[in-house]
Amino acid sequence: MTRRTGGTKRSSQLTFRRRLLLVRLLLRAPASGDELIAAVQRELGDEGYPPAAQAALKHDLDALKAEYGCQITYRREFGRYELHDLGELALLDLPDAALEALAFLDASFPAGTALPELTNVRALLDQVLRLLPASRQEQHQRHKAAARLSLPGRGSGRIDPGVLATVKRAIDERRELAFRYLSTFDTTTPRRHRVAPYGIFVRPEGHVYLDATLLDVQPRGGETIDAAIDYRLDRIVPGSAEVLPAKLPPARRQPNPNTLPNRLNPA
Repeated sequence: MTRRTGGTKRSSQLTFRRRLLLVRLLLRAPASGDELIAAVQRELGDEGYPPAAQAALKHDLDALKAEYGCQITYRREFGRYELHDLGELALLDLPDAALEALAFLDASFPAGTALPELTNVRALLDQVLRLLPASRQEQHQRHKAAARLSLPGRGSGRIDPGVLATVKRAIDERRELAFRYLSTFDTTTPRRHRVAPYGIFVRPEGHVYLDATLLDVQPRGGETIDAAIDYRLDRIVPGSAEVLPAKLPPARRQPNPNTLPNRLNPA
């Protein structure tokens, strides 16, 4: 009777680690063979792939498909591998209470949402669902959530992706932001607002707003400088938003107490 040596056992463990790492990488995004090999080498170092790395990679991917039923395809036109289904390689399971919460979120964030930020939530839910065992996925599909959040739908004004990206960058970098804005007080011509941006939020009626402190507006109107203002993102003129060099102060500026603060809430 041949006994398994310690070296053989360690080799099997490393092979299993390497294949799980490939699954993790492909769950994140499609990748080329060279990208997968490089990521494995960074993670495992000398215990990664041997010199004949491409052949070993193909062997690993074939094993994942044969042993676990993973659906992995190679898109020749893009030169990348894509993971479509984990098969029997379930990487996550949830207790019934958590599955109930997942059903609630799934019903609250349906596909095709109009709000850009909510599409990321939908993508996260889809990723969690695909990690579940097939039986739990089927249980989730059969289950109908008794409650859901009432979130804005397609009635919201369209937010320009460039505007959203610029606003988010200004918030992340804590820098002043300037843009042209057409509020309900402006009849035909948008005005240039310079603000200190602090966050983005959604109101129950479905509009997405920028929470900001007004630093300057040209031409001047009735707004109070240093007042907190809610700007509807879909009213910011596309192509006009720019992140300015000036950094935000440590504390949020407050309006002069001798002036009447004005909270701008465009409809």
